[in-house]
Amino acid sequence: MKSNLNRVRRCAFLAACAASLITLAACTATVSHVTPEGTTAQPVFPDVSQVNFNHRQGIFPDRGNVAMIRAGMTKDQLYHLLGRPHFREGMFGVREWDYVFHFRTPGSGIDGVTTCQYKVLFDRKALARSFFWKAVAPADAVCPSDSAKRTTVSADHLFGLNSADLNRIDPAGGRRPIPTPCAVLELSPQTTGCLPGAQSPG
Repeated sequence: MKSNLNRVRRCAFLAACAASLITLAACTATVSHVTPEGTTAQPVFPDVSQVNFNHRQGIFPDRGNVAMIRAGMTKDQLYHLLGRPHFREGMFGVREWDYVFHFRTPGSGIDGVTTCQYKVLFDRKALARSFFWKAVAPADAVCPSDSAKRTTVSADHLFGLNSADLNRIDPAGGRRPIPTPCAVLELSPQTTGCLPGAQSPG
């Protein structure tokens, strides 16, 4: 009777070990079939409804942080810029991180917001090597979304002193003599080191 009980316990223990090994294998697998160099022929994105970060909502990332992402970064560096990944990536040997990002895009997107998925793949040394975007809402959006408006100002125009207001650009243009340091500072030649009557270089 005792020998049968021990046999049953041993079988149960072996079954538990086998289940644990299968679970660990699943945790270390890469759904995108990532190569040792951190690349893939076909990135596989998780179902966006399975995001488990920030109450299943994803985040509005800092655009500057996203722009700083470069190949060769460590997981710690990416964590500092983007935070932890938004899905259940696994526990050991994880080689891909996935995020859900929202960008404010006034005049486009859904209610002025564009949603994208972002995937990072790591090589066997756990360094970031590949980066992929996927539009979520709208499905035909351009990711990453950049709604920043840029204004180009001719070099022949100058802002007013101590001003960066586009509405206060000097209409006279920038090709005017620069006043002498003494005239600008309104100090005596003795205190500025200027010579009386000195002119600015042409």
